[in-house]
Amino acid sequence: MASAAEVEQIRSFIRTLMKKYQVPGACVSIVYKGEVILEEGYGVTDLKTQHPVNECTQFGIGSISKCFTAVLLAALLPQHGITWDTPLKKMFAESEPDFHFSDEYITEHACLRDLLAHKMGIELGSSDLSWMCESFSRVDMLSKVQHIPLSSIGFRAKFEYNNIMYSLAGKVIEILTGSSWEDRIRERFFELLGMSNSSFLNEEYDESPNLARPHMLMNGKLDEINMAVHRCSVCIGPGASICSSARDMAKWMQFLLDKGRLFDTSIIPARQIEECWKAQFAIPTDSQSELLYCYVSQPQFPVTASLDAYGLGFQKGHYRGYQCIGHSGELFGYDSLLTLYPDMNLGIFTAFNGPGGEKSYLGNMLLRYFITDSMLGLGHWLIPESIDRFPEPWVPRNRYFLPHVHADIVHGIRASRALTDYVGTYRNGFLGDVCISTDLANGTLTMYHGKLGEFKLHPDGDADQFRIEGMGAMLFLHHLDLYSPTSWMVVRFFTSAPDVVDSLVISFYESAPVFTKSEYIS
Repeated sequence: MASAAEVEQIRSFIRTLMKKYQVPGACVSIVYKGEVILEEGYGVTDLKTQHPVNECTQFGIGSISKCFTAVLLAALLPQHGITWDTPLKKMFAESEPDFHFSDEYITEHACLRDLLAHKMGIELGSSDLSWMCESFSRVDMLSKVQHIPLSSIGFRAKFEYNNIMYSLAGKVIEILTGSSWEDRIRERFFELLGMSNSSFLNEEYDESPNLARPHMLMNGKLDEINMAVHRCSVCIGPGASICSSARDMAKWMQFLLDKGRLFDTSIIPARQIEECWKAQFAIPTDSQSELLYCYVSQPQFPVTASLDAYGLGFQKGHYRGYQCIGHSGELFGYDSLLTLYPDMNLGIFTAFNGPGGEKSYLGNMLLRYFITDSMLGLGHWLIPESIDRFPEPWVPRNRYFLPHVHADIVHGIRASRALTDYVGTYRNGFLGDVCISTDLANGTLTMYHGKLGEFKLHPDGDADQFRIEGMGAMLFLHHLDLYSPTSWMVVRFFTSAPDVVDSLVISFYESAPVFTKSEYIS
């Protein structure tokens, strides 16, 4: 166990990293052999009020919510006489007899294991735009999943991350229990474990001074993200909407490391927790995942850290030879990391409210490495004074970090056809409507999508293609300091005849689903 001096060294590293990585506020929890070693807050909840973060300050934990959903299902399944492999069709038979996917085989065979392990082979995976605009609803998703297109990869063929399928898992919970996913999480975990400083992003906490506000780098400057964006996360709630604190996440880690026991009483069978942690699908290692996960490995680095596989709501990997279980969480302006070392009875949780992007992801990873080294007495390889240059001196920094790209709007470009040709309502069976209107005086189009999405469309010189500029709560999208290519912020219109615009795609969606003009839908 780390000594008092080593714990103070951890605190010093946290403060150094926050300064070098422009982190406004952070919370950190460490539990070891059943004891809480650290549960603290650092920095501020927001740059305007400078309210200090403490151990009870709530942060959005993003996809770490998936762990909660998986463990809740682990508790419920034995009580209802079903398994991870029971077909979804059987579970939905009474409440939604017409439930089906676009493929008959998937309809007959898909199960919870497929949903939670990202085996479905269904597109619209991360679909940030769909939840930010709240373009679909958990209420009617059972009747709409038939409209989600299949991936070319295929069912159970390859790991393909999918947030929307966790909403479907949440529907299973609601059908089994007769209450909402939020109510069940609150009752089963928040209340039972004494997690009194945990909630959901879609609930109204705007007036709470102890909710960390999300921030991101925009044009080189930290700025706050409109909370309205995160309120819309209700549609993917079971995969992304939980807020929690350093104190509460310490309790959650203790519960998991004790494999579902509370005060020496088994709340969830240990075998069910262990099933969640088993590898279900290998996570492919390619240039994109290397960039995303900032892999380190010998001999280039002094140590090896890997993300190897995905279980049921948990990621699985190794650090310096030790098996680690957990998950990362990324939302716009919220970034977090949960790491459990079951064999060593060690748990680490870190969360930031900025600056977002690769800086926040890497910052959480470096904290994990440093804290693990301290707690397990492994010897430090990270040098605090130079962590802002990581991964140097071992490999060139540009191996992981590309130059930031902004999709600049060029005004004065004429569209390739009359703006009125684009006007209309375009529809997608799952994602709903996109409405296009025109402002002839300014020579622009406006696009509306879901409850929150409002965007100006500017011609960019390519035929029937427009650059997207977010408005209102979406204003931040155009100004983010990210390494994404400029093509992610365009709308393309398509024609079936020279003078007939009948469909569009929004490149923000990773699989570019088609929206068809309503008068051309058969």
